[in-house]
Amino acid sequence: MSVLHADLALVWYLLLAFVLLLVLLLDGLDLGVGILSLFVRQEEQRGAMMASVSTVWHANQTWLVVLGALLFGAFPLVYGLALSALYIPVALMLLGFVFRGVSLEYYNHAADQRRWGLAFGFGSLLATVAQGLALGTLLSGLPVSGERFSGGAWVWLSPFSFAATLGLLGSFLLSGAGWLVLKTSGQARERALRAARAVAFFLLIAAPVLILWSCRMHPFLTARWLSWPGLLISSLPLALATASFVGLVVSLARRWDPGCFWFALLTNLLILAALAGSIYPVIVPPGITVSQAVAGEINLEFMLVGVGILLPLMLAYNAYQYWIFRGKVEQGYGYE
Repeated sequence: MSVLHADLALVWYLLLAFVLLLVLLLDGLDLGVGILSLFVRQEEQRGAMMASVSTVWHANQTWLVVLGALLFGAFPLVYGLALSALYIPVALMLLGFVFRGVSLEYYNHAADQRRWGLAFGFGSLLATVAQGLALGTLLSGLPVSGERFSGGAWVWLSPFSFAATLGLLGSFLLSGAGWLVLKTSGQARERALRAARAVAFFLLIAAPVLILWSCRMHPFLTARWLSWPGLLISSLPLALATASFVGLVVSLARRWDPGCFWFALLTNLLILAALAGSIYPVIVPPGITVSQAVAGEINLEFMLVGVGILLPLMLAYNAYQYWIFRGKVEQGYGYE
């Protein structure tokens, strides 16, 4: 591998990690709101929760499409291995997205809004569980023979994948609760504050357990954290995540709406960034590295031109959308 090819491989790994972070943070926010809506009895509160994401969920979910395209183009080996191992979770995730999308479009016009409200919640839960199982399976490692997946159809059913699912569920719920604190008022906001406190306490226990479990499965993670510059790349984000978590706790105690949202998002972002930095140069544990999985140099150069144009436009549109629809949701979804 030439120096240019190696540099391009690193650039594409960072781009892929960045888009994955956007998927987990932005679409995770939508999914967290959907799951929290399952615990609401008053239809007007559920309508307000759905209204809070109805203007942004389309763009948030678009990042998942971008992630799939980038993975296919830049790391085709990872794409093939992942789909071979995770065909069932991916199908369940897409089914959950269908329920969520259809319910958001139909809720406003339905005679029985409760049915579509529940479809929104259960679709969000199904998509989250499927993503957690997929992420946990990839982190625990795939059985590979040569460059082919050698495991069975149920390889994604493991204790670690279920534990990772709980961790991802907590992450999405924290983002969703922070968003609802920022966007709603009255009883919906009070409920979101209580949910954020409970989820924050859960993650305070779950995050260290998952980190230690991961280190036990993959000794290279421990070695990376105890070496230089791995110590800086991996441990610094975790230290910053701890500081952000303290900021979240203070914001919840003082009932500061912007702090509840931004510190929740920042905590999740830093934990995920630490994960991405820890496993590099491995991209599929235990042994598939970035240099093994990356596409050819010409492909990477060609795609980089397109992404260099597309990515800033998408980020600008996403930011503009959030800015235009800023502020509290004063009315429920479908309520005049």
